[in-house]
Amino acid sequence: MSWSLSEAESLSRKAARGAGFSWGMAEEAGRAVRWLASVSLPGPEMLVARLERGPCAAPEPNGEIWTATSGPLCPIGAGVALADRAATVACGPALVLRGVADPMLLVPFVAAAAAQTGTALRMDCAGGSFIFGEHACGKMPPHAHPVDVRISTGADPDKGLPRLICQQRYQMPRSTEAVLLAYAHRTYAPDTEASRLSGAGAGLSDND
Repeated sequence: MSWSLSEAESLSRKAARGAGFSWGMAEEAGRAVRWLASVSLPGPEMLVARLERGPCAAPEPNGEIWTATSGPLCPIGAGVALADRAATVACGPALVLRGVADPMLLVPFVAAAAAQTGTALRMDCAGGSFIFGEHACGKMPPHAHPVDVRISTGADPDKGLPRLICQQRYQMPRSTEAVLLAYAHRTYAPDTEASRLSGAGAGLSDND
């Protein structure tokens, strides 16, 4: 089904919240999914993978190596921490994030850091790379297990990586849509007799 980018973002935000993210982190997840979808990358599918695999941990930034407090490193939490330290990342040595779960969800934050600082950045992990310099290029396979991610400055020209192409809508698989809707449904308050009577319509009265 074809979704607008704003629709995909809204659904992803609600799904992340329904899965237990704080509203602030859910908003970051929604924006990350929108960015990925806007350049023809499977943001909604990656969010489903992340939610279905269960919780992961916030980063413990420690100089040039970041690790999780326990278990795999959350790509959304790591992305927020990266955004907060964009200036440091842009002028410092390469940053290594250990054991990032579903690292494609980290890509939008690297792109944002590059744009925010005006610095060319690249992101590398097993089987994939993204470059944000004069052009945005890259590819990355889905990762079933956490992988280490390296973020560095001085992005080289394309290096044979495909250029990211912008689009205004996203073809979301029905299976992905169903999972996101199921998580989003958890954010809705259950009906009660009082809410039904106070909602739209005449309730039990008829004033016609």
